[in-house]
Amino acid sequence: MSAVYTSERFVGIDFGTTNSAIAVAETDGSVRVSTFESGGVLTEVLRSVLFFEADPDARSGVIVTAGLAAIEASLAGNEGRLLQSIKSFLPSPSMDKTAIFGRVFSYEELVARFLKELRRQAEVTLGPLGRRAVVGRPVVFVKDGEDGREELALTRLRTAYAAAGFTEVDFQYEPVAAALEFARGRDDVSTVLVGDFGGGTSDFCVMRLGGHRREVISTSGVPVAGDTFDGRIVRAVVAPELGLGSYYQSFDKRLEVPSALYWNVERWHHLAFMRDRETLHVLRKIEASAEHPERLRTFIRLIQNNLGFALYRAVDRAKVALSVGSEAALDFVDDDVSIRRTVKRADFERWIGDDLLRIGAGIDDALSRAGLTEAQVDEVVLTGGSSFVPAVREVFTRRFGTERLRRAAEFTSIAHGLALDARARAVSEARG
Repeated sequence: MSAVYTSERFVGIDFGTTNSAIAVAETDGSVRVSTFESGGVLTEVLRSVLFFEADPDARSGVIVTAGLAAIEASLAGNEGRLLQSIKSFLPSPSMDKTAIFGRVFSYEELVARFLKELRRQAEVTLGPLGRRAVVGRPVVFVKDGEDGREELALTRLRTAYAAAGFTEVDFQYEPVAAALEFARGRDDVSTVLVGDFGGGTSDFCVMRLGGHRREVISTSGVPVAGDTFDGRIVRAVVAPELGLGSYYQSFDKRLEVPSALYWNVERWHHLAFMRDRETLHVLRKIEASAEHPERLRTFIRLIQNNLGFALYRAVDRAKVALSVGSEAALDFVDDDVSIRRTVKRADFERWIGDDLLRIGAGIDDALSRAGLTEAQVDEVVLTGGSSFVPAVREVFTRRFGTERLRRAAEFTSIAHGLALDARARAVSEARG
């Protein structure tokens, strides 16, 4: 069901893998972005994380916090469970529910919990948001839209938004929203390629923009982005410190520690789901006969102490530092865990080499669908945190030259564009 926009305020919601934002467009075309406060700090985004703590006095038996408050509670050592990158599970049929402190939550309920908190905090600065919104979505959730998983993701989003009070939503591709923000106030007509690099996907669109023209020519996307890059660092630098590539004794055989155990470490938002008896039993059994038992003990402590987010922060800091330097320190230190390594940019770029090729293929696909050559693109707009990775930027520089590259607001351009899209839809409906 498409939303009918009769309000004088038009809402855009960017629910992101890493960060989320809400913007409101007014009738005069101005746009306001929500602000979020935690510990005296104001930001324009809410980190897309949830923290669950047991509370027998609460009606649901748990207390749920979101954003920086959730991170602070987790890092303070509060007993609980931190869930990150929940958007990444949208197309996953296997992630249908999870038990937290004895209560079973459906996946849609987890997403709704976050969206409700996003809404509650945004309304402090923006006022009532109503029930209608234009909301962002990646161009692709999974490669080739396999097995109906695209539709599953959209159905889950609609259900979660409805539970959060947004009963009438329209979806818009996230790179299209970024393009709409970029085009605001421009009179010249330009053919623009937009690259939106989020935590979970890299999305592209080709548009003709300028004046009143807002023509989407093509879209494309690949499920490769910031979390993928983090995973490459984890696989190469962190996982060996946890036992990857080492051996243990099983009866009369010398066996390599199964690499499958480290898949969830690379996808750090999956690490919380390893805190089950079966996984820990397997790891302890391997540790008992391991050639490097201290590495397996570190792995077990990482899981037991729910250190997935702390690990992610250390890896992400190193990745960001590599954007400006030739090497970076990866320092991850906790009471029971210590991993200190130096990461060189040349190594990092080698580890993500195949991912860069996939990003290049996504660009090729967008241009091919548009029937355009690289020379026919007037401007290239990059947004999202991973657009700062030098190797990613170089993909575009080689093709288009630095003179055509533009940068949009890193965290809020999509929310801005979604709100502008909501207003444009209302104007179109009013004209009949």
